Amino acid sequence: MSAAPGETILEINNIEVVYSHTIQVLRGLSLAVKAGQIVALLGSNGAGKTTTLKAVSNMLGLERCAITAGTVRFDAPTSKIRRRMRSCAAASSM
Repeated sequence: MSAAPGETILEINNIEVVYSHTIQVLRGLSLAVKAGQIVALLGSNGAGKTTTLKAVSNMLGLERCAITAGTVRFDAPTSKIRRRMRSCAAASSM
């Protein structure tokens, strides 16, 4: 089963992420990705690119951090896409 063209499959709405209950690394991040779109996260070192990927792939707990506000909705059409997202997030943190 695949998502219909133009259907939103990833929606991040005004998230905030905090490391170790003290360091805020993301604030007010929002974006939406529709099926078939290709998206790149660009930014300088420490801008939150890897943290964003970890928030989407539910891997923040591995780093002692958490989403403290906002929502992440990821409706991948198949489990294969979810596995690829996790692999990308893990590779980007190395």
